Amino acid sequence: MNLSPKDNSAKSFVVGADKRITNRLSIKGEYSKLLGNDQQVFGGTRPEAIQIDGERFVGDPDTPLNVGYEFDIKTANLEVGIELVQTRFYTLKLSPGLSYFKFDLDTQVDNKVLNIVDSDFGLGTKVTHQFNLNEHFTVNLGVSVYRHLNSGDLLKAFQEIAYVVNDNWQVTLGYRLLDLEDSGSSNNDSCTPNNAARVCQDSEISFETTGFALAVQYSF
Repeated sequence: MNLSPKDNSAKSFVVGADKRITNRLSIKGEYSKLLGNDQQVFGGTRPEAIQIDGERFVGDPDTPLNVGYEFDIKTANLEVGIELVQTRFYTLKLSPGLSYFKFDLDTQVDNKVLNIVDSDFGLGTKVTHQFNLNEHFTVNLGVSVYRHLNSGDLLKAFQEIAYVVNDNWQVTLGYRLLDLEDSGSSNNDSCTPNNAARVCQDSEISFETTGFALAVQYSF
């Protein structure tokens, strides 16, 4: 079940803390919460089937499935930042680390409300390009990919402008893409209109969204 909310339909809020260890090494913890909602049609051009919590729904061009949903995605990362390139105007940082996510999706299909919840731990890394405009403003571009133990990959891409308030506080406003592939062992994409119900397992969730993000970071 591929879910692609409309552009800018999601809002993300982020809090973080950063501790510098050496001139090129730091540790950062970050918690983010992404919220939004949308509606999609399945079976509008060809027969399609989805299955949620063991219940199968089939849509076709004559009777398409209208699926409304609200999503709440929480992620927490603990990263070690390594500054590979460090100049007055540009910094390239590689940040390997640990990740945790919790995916909460409330769906409404044919007037039935169903809830999909998943959570997992994973490993991955983030690459950040930082451009220093002056002593207060920086522009950050980057991407992170985390592979989770029992689910799929979580990809984030971001472009943002950061304002350094003082030595401790930083406020960031930006635009983020989040792509979550929930391909856990209990999921199967072989759900088709012709499958018997006992064969068709819960549909795999593929989720991609973009939207604005507001972040606050404390450094010490």
